Amino acid sequence: MGYTSGWSSRKELADYILKYLFETGNPSIKMTPIAHCFVGNNLWVVEETVQQLPNDCVDTWRTIVLFAIERHGKEWGYKDMTENEGPYHQSCPLSYLEMAPLNEHHIGSYARNWREGVKAFWVAKAAGRALAKTLVDGQHFKANGREYVFRPWTSQYRVYKNCVLGERDGKLFRVLSAEIEPLPAVPEPATV
Repeated sequence: MGYTSGWSSRKELADYILKYLFETGNPSIKMTPIAHCFVGNNLWVVEETVQQLPNDCVDTWRTIVLFAIERHGKEWGYKDMTENEGPYHQSCPLSYLEMAPLNEHHIGSYARNWREGVKAFWVAKAAGRALAKTLVDGQHFKANGREYVFRPWTSQYRVYKNCVLGERDGKLFRVLSAEIEPLPAVPEPATV
């Protein structure tokens, strides 16, 4: 499935999503975004659905929806996925999982598996930040599948929040602390 585009700014697109995309046209079903935030260009939304049932009964549930937003040339567009479709992004805030507990409206295993992936994502981010605080000059580490050598910030480099300096192939790179992974330990050679 492709992107729907045609907005001149990310803000214009987000305003459109939050104002119009939750209208159902069905008077017995009301969908409302009750929480939203951006993580990069991912717009995460907790949607509350209230359905009027026969005999004056009401069914209410919440679902997490991802609007992956991208710029295509001069236009902004989005691709939406509910947690039932197993979004491939896992940067959803943990508090949203609590706001939208699993229920009978979350079909199949996608939502459950995706939620476990979100929890693992944030655990790994926290571990990366903790590891970044312990790095010493010359220590090797991995980030995004590549190996780097840690270099401390000096006066010639502007300090960036949540980043470390990593050297690779003789060049310096800013690396997000949360993306850092330890290198596997190399076993000591056996002595005979």
